[in-house]
Amino acid sequence: MADKTEMHRIYWYWLCNIPGIGRKKIERLLEEFGTPEEICRQKRVEWFTEKEQASFEESKKIKWLLKYRQTKENGIKIITCEDEDYPKRLVCLHDRPYVMYVKGRLPDEERPTCAIVGARNCTRYGATLARELGGLLAKNNIQVISGLARGIDGEGQFGAVREGGASFGILGCGVDICYPEENFKLYEQIQDRGGLISEFAPGTTARPTHFPMRNRLISALSDKLIVVEAKKKSGSLITVDFALEQGKEVFGVPGRVTDALSEGVNNLLRMGAGVLSRPEDILEEFDVSNGMDGAKDKKNNFMLAEKENMLYSMLDLQPKNIQYIIEETGMDVTAVSEILLELQLKGLVLECGKNHYAKIKI
Repeated sequence: MADKTEMHRIYWYWLCNIPGIGRKKIERLLEEFGTPEEICRQKRVEWFTEKEQASFEESKKIKWLLKYRQTKENGIKIITCEDEDYPKRLVCLHDRPYVMYVKGRLPDEERPTCAIVGARNCTRYGATLARELGGLLAKNNIQVISGLARGIDGEGQFGAVREGGASFGILGCGVDICYPEENFKLYEQIQDRGGLISEFAPGTTARPTHFPMRNRLISALSDKLIVVEAKKKSGSLITVDFALEQGKEVFGVPGRVTDALSEGVNNLLRMGAGVLSRPEDILEEFDVSNGMDGAKDKKNNFMLAEKENMLYSMLDLQPKNIQYIIEETGMDVTAVSEILLELQLKGLVLECGKNHYAKIKI
């Protein structure tokens, strides 16, 4: 038999899963009757429509209790806004979820968190940088939060789990569903290295209206937020709006003024967002030392030749055209091409589009 706390949780689960009864109606019910238990005791709610009343009555039958038990048996934790382990970062959120579902665990309250968000259809450069940022944060004990989406979100989270760090995917569907399907491997890794979190009940499919709701939780669970590549009207900027409303610090990675994927980020920077000119800048904002000191300069492990070192040193995270490199080094195109190829093979340089190259390890 369930104890008192468990029964209270069951009532919350029931209340938040009555078909056709949304958040505003739930708020009104709580204002009028006080607790989920008291709401459940009501035979009729005067201001319900006929359809809502029928749904209300049907929901009190055994079916919902069975679903609650099945959810727990499937390894999904059910956490209510009154539980002790409800995330403290969400407590002051005016529209915080009444119930959350978790596969894995919740973020550690004692450790810092950082969100990495950006374009779904990102460039190779953006993807690489997001991975670098995720890995760097993970190596410095900073938890990475994002939406497990295609592109920048997933790349940042992949970078974190690749380095053995903790990452948390905030979903716009039930935690038992991987969306998008192409991120299934990452979906499984995040369960092991952190957790999958949703306010939508298991079995709920992803819908366009769910993502803004998901985005407010990404920003709320994060101490700081980084945007890597975003168009002028990118969905990532919805997350930024929530972050600013919640009083969180927002940072952007500047991009080329001619790129559409840079427009949204560059606009943020113009309006006063923090500038990340290199990945390590975010560590200064968290006031932590770089845990990568031993691996910070990976090129030392390869004993670079003099010309390789010269060429590598003049590159940075912003892609440079090969013609610029030729002019700066004074070497001919064949020599530069050979050195760039060697540096790519060593994992130090990435070709970003035709004849453009960027340093990918600082």
